[in-house]
Amino acid sequence: MSFRFSVFGLLLLLALPSFANTSKIELQPGAMEVLKLAQATDVIIGNEAVAKVRLIGTTQLVINAQAEGSTEIIVVAANGSHQRYQIEVKAAPSPRIVTDIAWLLQRFPQLQFTEQAGVGFLTGQLDSDAEATVTEFAKQYPNLVNRVSYLPEASLPMVELHVRIAEVKRQYARHLGVRWPQQLAGPTLSSTAARIVSMPVEMASSIDLLERDGHAKILAEPKLVARSGGEAEVLVGGEFPIPQVLADGQQDVQFREYGVSLKMAPLVMPNGDIETAVHAEISTIDSATMVNGVPGILTRKVTSQVVGEPGRRSCYRA
Repeated sequence: MSFRFSVFGLLLLLALPSFANTSKIELQPGAMEVLKLAQATDVIIGNEAVAKVRLIGTTQLVINAQAEGSTEIIVVAANGSHQRYQIEVKAAPSPRIVTDIAWLLQRFPQLQFTEQAGVGFLTGQLDSDAEATVTEFAKQYPNLVNRVSYLPEASLPMVELHVRIAEVKRQYARHLGVRWPQQLAGPTLSSTAARIVSMPVEMASSIDLLERDGHAKILAEPKLVARSGGEAEVLVGGEFPIPQVLADGQQDVQFREYGVSLKMAPLVMPNGDIETAVHAEISTIDSATMVNGVPGILTRKVTSQVVGEPGRRSCYRA
């Protein structure tokens, strides 16, 4: 009795069809693919809504992709062997999304883009200030799934810059206690509310005296506040129109700024010191250089890099 069961089981094993390795074919809707076969006798397809097949003779199989999706094709050979094909039909991405995805990945190298069954996935981890950009980008494409996570925004220190911009007659500059072009480092004052880079106390008093006697003029006293790694700027002045004639003969007007301009880009270093890029510019309208009714601009400017502990005071001239 045991012998019969063993023979029956062996016969069942021999009766199972033998499959070669599965081959994967990717097509776009409407595309056709011709496969070369070896003495095929029949073909079986799982889902004709995705693709249709037609056997030409015994050596060629025509596959016509119909719609997006996946299906399987089994080709039966004359010797009884079977060949399985996995058919994936998906639409090609538009040139725009390919270009946009490349731009996004270049801007945020921490991101990864993968695609499965015609659906794109964005993954990775970014700072919280990039969330708005990535979210708005993903909304443009219904088949793009945004799985990007964001780090909580770090509490970056704020830097406050106090500046007094004054115009001093050259012969009275020595009363300020400054040997140009060197810097003057005054006393350091502590501040828990902000990190300050400003003028020496003694120099401020001297300028006040010179201004009272008519030998100096305070042009502006701006205060700028910026986050470490950010920028801040202020313009105390205005704009004046400059008429222009275009190539086609039409007239246009551009506006140019004048007055006192101040920009800073602070960075709090790991040791607590402050590195600040400061750019100050004073420009006035100069009627002496007028051309075709348009006055010129008399400009004085200075750009410097300040590095020091909080409370340091520096002086620069232009």
